[in-house]
Amino acid sequence: MEYMDVEFPCGPIALPGNQKLRGWFIPSTSYKNGLQPETKKDLCVVICHGGGRDRRQHLRHVPVLMKYGASVLLFDKQEHGISDGNKRGIGWFSYEGSDMISACKHAKWELNFRKIVAMGTSFGAAGALTAAGHFDASSSDNNRAIDGVIAENPPYGRFRFVRDCMHMHVKVLPAFIRDVLAIFVYVALTLRRGSLILPDPSETIQNIAPRPLLITHGMKDTIVPFEHGIELYEQALDPKDCLWVPDALHTQIFDHDPDGWEQKVCALLDSVIEQ
Repeated sequence: MEYMDVEFPCGPIALPGNQKLRGWFIPSTSYKNGLQPETKKDLCVVICHGGGRDRRQHLRHVPVLMKYGASVLLFDKQEHGISDGNKRGIGWFSYEGSDMISACKHAKWELNFRKIVAMGTSFGAAGALTAAGHFDASSSDNNRAIDGVIAENPPYGRFRFVRDCMHMHVKVLPAFIRDVLAIFVYVALTLRRGSLILPDPSETIQNIAPRPLLITHGMKDTIVPFEHGIELYEQALDPKDCLWVPDALHTQIFDHDPDGWEQKVCALLDSVIEQ
């Protein structure tokens, strides 16, 4: 596939020393003469990877999106890949959302796309939800950077994520000890990343409407429990859709049900274009 190296500024939340995010812009086959859109599918899907990964995590999704007629922007979050950072780890739902809103603004107003869909997995899914439901929520319809959201196995919230992981993976300890440990881990991560200034995805997911939302989750996820996806979906407002895959582990929706994933994603893209 033809692609372009791109870079753009970090969003409103950046760790000290971080200024630039870097990625690949992959134009759809409907593009000619540089970056001028020539079809009604004037659409770019902006994709944010999960923690500890980089832009390559979603290369397997690109052919399906290209077949649909969408262009794709894959980028590395801060502290990942070749974007700015010093290997300081996850942003704890803080810079993920900030990076995503910056990438979507770049696609909409620098690459000149009419419609933008924010897509992410795991902590990248939290970033997509936060970008649309928090950073982009107060914008008017004409000034919004995000027109639809696809969130794969998104965490419900910070403390809920820590507590559930503790109960899933530290079963040798009594339940009340696990709860106490979860509190300490949550506080340590939150203070380290300053995430108290941002709401959880569960607190802002209703702000995404009336933009289309798709939540997908593996029912055997041992990193972000399946219940997180269900409860986020129940709290979201219409228009919304979901895809629950019985045998899928964390970030494996496409690997287990590529046809189901394509059908649901293309339906969301159709609804975004028709808005």
